[in-house]
Amino acid sequence: MYTAMMPAASLLPRELLCRDSEYFRQQLLESKETVVDIDFVGAPVLALYIQWLLKGHYYEHTGFARAPSYRTACNTHTLDNIDNPQVADATAGVVVWCVKAGILAWKLGHRLESPKFKNYAMKRLFTAYTRERPSFQVDGDFLAWTRDSGTALREFFKDLVIRNWGDETLIDSEHASWARFIKDNDNFLGEFIKAVTIPLKKRVAEPMEVEKYLLREE
Repeated sequence: MYTAMMPAASLLPRELLCRDSEYFRQQLLESKETVVDIDFVGAPVLALYIQWLLKGHYYEHTGFARAPSYRTACNTHTLDNIDNPQVADATAGVVVWCVKAGILAWKLGHRLESPKFKNYAMKRLFTAYTRERPSFQVDGDFLAWTRDSGTALREFFKDLVIRNWGDETLIDSEHASWARFIKDNDNFLGEFIKAVTIPLKKRVAEPMEVEKYLLREE
């Protein structure tokens, strides 16, 4: 396989690429192609998948990455690592690296039709949100960015927001983007209204379980 974005690291055996990806099976086995151009993802994100194929996991940085914007499409496929001292207080414009990596890995797994990689990405994302630090506040713009790549990712963030609404360490409830997001998502609005009538302490008493968001692996 060859991709113009990442040639050296992308010369992988056909059998390895096809093992966990219906996309690659269709491209390399059914069509008999010998070259596949991956033009829908940046090299750092593709590297996550290649690491996972070769090692069973991908390396996670402990710092931050530039926050994506659903409205402007800025930084939606980048995965640069910003060292903690530069953004020690997690200022606006950044997201915890392992959170963004988990989402981008899930989105790539969705395109590659790889349930196993999507499940791995979900477990990493779940771990990122269930440890104390570093933390990241979800706002409406960020939530909208997560909603275009399959039901499980969408459900995870919907449940995370509704369960933790009122916890300012996780949800930036004062952000202006929430009014727009809630207005445009009727299904979310119904569940949101029902949930916020319940005190936060009672909502968070029942822990989220990662198994709810895992896919069947064939």
